[in-house]
Amino acid sequence: MIYMKKAILALLVLLLIAQPALATVPTVQLIQNPVNGKIEIILNITHLGQSQDHFVDRIELYSGEKLIASWVSNETNYVKAESWQIKTQIPAQENLLARAHCTQHGWSGQAGFNIGFNIWYIAAAIAVIIVALFLIRKFYTK
Repeated sequence: MIYMKKAILALLVLLLIAQPALATVPTVQLIQNPVNGKIEIILNITHLGQSQDHFVDRIELYSGEKLIASWVSNETNYVKAESWQIKTQIPAQENLLARAHCTQHGWSGQAGFNIGFNIWYIAAAIAVIIVALFLIRKFYTK
């Protein structure tokens, strides 16, 4: 019984530590389509839990390190959907990157490189595996 109490306590501590893993950092997908000597840019943005105090307030498009376009919103005009698109046309550019900013969780990774997790996801996964192995060892070995 003492092991069960320790396992439950460890799980509660784990949940407190892993809470940042549940953060909804926005993700951005960048699609480029050539159109009449220009490039049509389609940004697919996903951000769960949009609300008046938790939303994407800035989306930026870069060519290399140069900011070439940005979209800004605030608590009165933010997009309320959890997934949406932005379409625009720009002159042909190289090394296009896009990113989005959440008011609570900060910047996404760059489009094409953001896989939607950070170090907290890894730490939480490792901790869950450790607790699971402990429970298996305790209850299934003699």
